[in-house]
Amino acid sequence: MIKKASITLILLCALTLVKAQDQQTPGTVAQPDLPGMLLFDYGINLLFNTPDDFEISPIRSRSIGFHYLYPLPLGESNFSFHPGIGISAHNYTFAEDVTLSIADSTAIVDLDATLYPGVDKTKLSPVFANGTP
Repeated sequence: MIKKASITLILLCALTLVKAQDQQTPGTVAQPDLPGMLLFDYGINLLFNTPDDFEISPIRSRSIGFHYLYPLPLGESNFSFHPGIGISAHNYTFAEDVTLSIADSTAIVDLDATLYPGVDKTKLSPVFANGTP
């Protein structure tokens, strides 16, 4: 896994260096001509004030999102409002074989070893569609 990630990182760096050497002709724009903004975010998910038996792996608990924002200027001022739409995906990788149960209330429970043999870690992966008016 580490070897695969290292090779991917080296190839990505090499591609970036090759792309950086590409000369653009004067008067061209490197970005698409959209009236708004494309936003990409990538992050790490952390949980605070959790029970002792509920630990997540911060390195494997990632989030990613893609959004489009359209600027609406507020009169003649330098301020603007940016409504938009987007999609976000969050991963919470638990350090142990636990899951969430919603029987009476949301609780952290251990997985049954007879039903799930060989499970060492679990993951919760919610995906959200976002929109702002």
